[in-house]
Amino acid sequence: MNDLIFRKIFYNTPEYLEALTIRKEVFVKEQNVPEEIEIDEFECNSHHFLLTQASVPVACGRMRLKSPYIKFERIAGLKSYRGMGLGRVLMENMQEFARLHYPELTPYMHSQVDAVPFYEKLGWTRQGEIFFEAGIPHQAMTLT
Repeated sequence: MNDLIFRKIFYNTPEYLEALTIRKEVFVKEQNVPEEIEIDEFECNSHHFLLTQASVPVACGRMRLKSPYIKFERIAGLKSYRGMGLGRVLMENMQEFARLHYPELTPYMHSQVDAVPFYEKLGWTRQGEIFFEAGIPHQAMTLT
């Protein structure tokens, strides 16, 4: 895993388009989320992140300020790279970015229910009841 590179990327750049390609593959194609929901009005005001392995874009995520929270969103990894620990690398780096740059904000997310155990292993805690977004069951979670 020495060839992994995590970086903050910027809206409307080639790296951002690579992240969008991953999100479209995962959310639009695999999970049938309508593209107009997946790519929303918050794109230009969010922090975007990309994880590459051997220069291949494999995972991405974004976060946005929603005081008193910093909301983790659009966490996605390509199917052929799942189960290799890349999601953990992506999340640990995103969590560190939030801790360093926004220590006053509480990390928050709407996790797909199937992913809740993964996030719990990273220290996230369930909040409230299960609800649906884009027809998929979700659970609110915070990181303390």
